[in-house]
Amino acid sequence: AIIGLTYDPSEVVNEGEGLLVLRSSNVQKMKIVFDDNVFVNKEISQKLITRVGDILICSRNGSRALIGKNALIDATSSGLTFGAFMTIFRSTY
Repeated sequence: AIIGLTYDPSEVVNEGEGLLVLRSSNVQKMKIVFDDNVFVNKEISQKLITRVGDILICSRNGSRALIGKNALIDATSSGLTFGAFMTIFRSTY
């Protein structure tokens, strides 16, 4: 499993100035939603960039009820990154 991005509050930027970080709040009813967005401006490893077919999973959270919620990454949510409480399952095919 790939553990998501950690970032500093100083790296959080406005929309259009950085990359969207998918967090547990962006996973609703097994879909990616673009509410409550956080953007960061920093160097991000390619393995932390979402790809079509990845499954984004909430792996850690303050609320146990949220652990395990997940969504499939599609064209609208690929090319983004994901936060430290998230992980992705990536097929090797």
